[in-house]
Amino acid sequence: MSINCVGPAPDRLDDELRARLRIEAAQQGHSMEEVREILRRALSKPPAPALCHVE
Repeated sequence: MSINCVGPAPDRLDDELRARLRIEAAQQGHSMEEVREILRRALSKPPAPALCHVE
């Protein structure tokens, strides 16, 4: 049996996504550290069961 869960991995964001986050944050008057904190808080919650596939 294998379980594959889909979810963001904040340490492994690709360069394009990281750049888009940086631009969006700057346009909203936020720093990347604020973006990181938002992601940390959001990802500290358990993943939704619907995001996992059991084989």
